[in-house]
Amino acid sequence: MQQPSLQRKLVWPALLRLAHWGMAVAVIVLLTTAWLLHWAPSVAKAASDYHQIAGALLMLSLLLRYWLLLTDRTAAGWQALVPARSSLSAMMKTLQFYITFGKMPLPAWYSHNPLWVPVYAIVLLLLALLALTGFFMPEHPVVMGIYLPTLHKAIAPLIGVFALAHVVAVVMHDARAKQTDISGMLNGYRIFEIKPLEPSATAGEQKISLDQIGVKQWRPDGDR
Repeated sequence: MQQPSLQRKLVWPALLRLAHWGMAVAVIVLLTTAWLLHWAPSVAKAASDYHQIAGALLMLSLLLRYWLLLTDRTAAGWQALVPARSSLSAMMKTLQFYITFGKMPLPAWYSHNPLWVPVYAIVLLLLALLALTGFFMPEHPVVMGIYLPTLHKAIAPLIGVFALAHVVAVVMHDARAKQTDISGMLNGYRIFEIKPLEPSATAGEQKISLDQIGVKQWRPDGDR
């Protein structure tokens, strides 16, 4: 019986990776400096300065990410953040993988983890709200009857919880699965396991390479 082969394919474009790490650094600095502003008054001035710099970095990274959502046709486009009806099975299998701490197999997918796809879309909206409220609230604390500092403080913990869960999930993927997600967001590549056709396949059926498979063609369950 022919054994599955592994193929390495560029999935994450460079600009997406740039936006990802820009948002990641900005969120870490924002959460850290916000904590210092509340609990360490002695360094409040420096913390406030770095908080504003990180806020500017977040806005720039978000502008790039939203531009990619509208213009990119690969993993960075908005289509990749729309859950497909066929993804339900893969979402349940991914949830089982997390609940069992990696003892259950992790299903295959092309770009974004199917369970996290709707979460990523929500987080991008929350990050935009975080950046906008932080930008406007010093001069306009109340907009349309909404007190922006309260909204800003309410969003920040949600982003913190997501960031922690995201890191834990990615570490689990690299420790228990074969997708090399951490290095993938550095170099843009993911590793796919390509299973050979079953012996019962019809004579007219042909194999295709992973290079011929696009985001729309690669189904979450890994079937071709």
